[in-house]
Amino acid sequence: MVNPMESHLTSTHTGPLAFPSEHDVLRLVDHSRSDNTHRTYDVGVRSWARFASTYSYQAFPADPAEVALWLSALFDEGKSTATAKTYLQSLRDHHRERGSSALNDIEGLRRVMQGIQRLNRERDARKARALSPTELMMLVGQSRMSGTLRGTRDTAWWLLCTSLGLRYSDAAILERRDIRFVEEKGAVVTLRFSKTDQFARGTDLALARARFAHVDPVMALTDLLKALPEDPHTPVFQSVLKSNRWSGRSLTNTGLNKAIRRLADDTGINGERLTAHSARVTFATNAYAAGIDESAIAITGRWKSLSVQRSYRRVDDESLFDKRSTASYWLEETLSR
Repeated sequence: MVNPMESHLTSTHTGPLAFPSEHDVLRLVDHSRSDNTHRTYDVGVRSWARFASTYSYQAFPADPAEVALWLSALFDEGKSTATAKTYLQSLRDHHRERGSSALNDIEGLRRVMQGIQRLNRERDARKARALSPTELMMLVGQSRMSGTLRGTRDTAWWLLCTSLGLRYSDAAILERRDIRFVEEKGAVVTLRFSKTDQFARGTDLALARARFAHVDPVMALTDLLKALPEDPHTPVFQSVLKSNRWSGRSLTNTGLNKAIRRLADDTGINGERLTAHSARVTFATNAYAAGIDESAIAITGRWKSLSVQRSYRRVDDESLFDKRSTASYWLEETLSR
């Protein structure tokens, strides 16, 4: 008598069964992360490989005690707690995906990370000061007066990033295709992925026009796009060659910080603790001071608690530019007082 269960489980495939391979599994794991996360993880693994090579350590499988020394070196280099955590996680995943449990649940590494976090609190608190509205206008004015590609870029960078609270990583990935202008209102800036959007769902941010032309981020962005190549995939914020031509490559964090220090020196403002992250800090600090609604600040800056709520909303352009939904009006509100 034929078992009915066996009849259900019997394959009708007449050829040899193709069992999933380890390569298939790794391919799925590989696609579980966004491209941005892949790049960050690759940097972490390469950092460990360089450190291991320098001191003749075994790169794989890694010795936890030697990994602890690497984490200590990252701290000495000034890496943030978040960067050290990400690098360590990238190395752990690198090991797990290759069948090694050498770095799983190591108490010593956890204690090292706690020490880094504690020591970084004071150092992190001294980083990235906020600009006052006056200082921001001075920087923008100095950039605009230069009449160079670098000046056009820096003007747009400061006004865009301080209007929307963008991180360096947000602005660095922007391409021409990510900017859509809305007549009489401003522009919609699409972040295809970000630090808080690792699955690349994408976020649309409303960039409102300002009544004052000298601080209008939409006008500054328009001027920059006019100067850039027409290719929709061209990076919006590029480095500039000595010949005053676009490089075609996104501006690096190091390059941006150098440009910020140079601009601060030219403007005559205090450049201490002025970094690429100052734009985001400037946005949050001054938007609160201007009386912008806290929920609008959180939505625009994509602080996670309200960003999750925002992801379930489907809004048209009219709602997107409502003052309860975007804090990009903060500088205009300040100057209107």
